[in-house]
Order: sequence, then structure tokens, then C-alpha cells
Amino acid sequence: MDLNLSGKRVLVTGGSKGIGLACAEAFAAEGALPILVSRDAAALETAAAGIRERHGVAVETMAADLANGEARERLAAALPDIRSPAAASSTSAWPNGKRRGS
Repeated sequence: MDLNLSGKRVLVTGGSKGIGLACAEAFAAEGALPILVSRDAAALETAAAGIRERHGVAVETMAADLANGEARERLAAALPDIRSPAAASSTSAWPNGKRRGS
């Protein structure tokens, strides 16, 4: 299936494992350029290396806990050119910093 994502950057939170990683793999298979965000830097690098090897696309990573407001600000500052990215989230982080049920 061609989703017209080739060459587009895609922000994937929770991207180092599980559903987030599966989403990143699917986007990369379409030629998208995943930006993986997760709390675990080592897991991020492992995931990114695997995606690069399997799909031959550039992958960016950022270790951050998006439940933390400062981390969200760092993410926004690191990606100033992204205004309305395609995004996939497998986390329960919310813009106001509150998680579901808290």
C-alpha cells in the first residue's frame, strides 16, 4: 500500500518497542523517516539501528519522558520545522502532562 509518506518525517512516541516500534517499522517500510521518542536511550538506538538496516531510511531518536513538561519543550525545540507531522503514539502522555487516570 502506498501512503505517500516517502521522505516525510514521522514522529513516533513510545517508538523503541511494542506498538510504537511496529508503527515505526510500518512507516519506514513506506519510505517515511521515523523520529523515535522513548524514555530508554539504549532501546531507542537498538530500534533505530534495526529500522535503518531493514528499510534503509534515516531514523532520528530522542530519549525523553513526555509526561515531563520540560521534555516536551525539548522535543518541540528539537523539531522546529515540524508543524503538523504524521504522528503515532503508543504512550499515554498528554499535552498537559497528565496521564490517563491521573
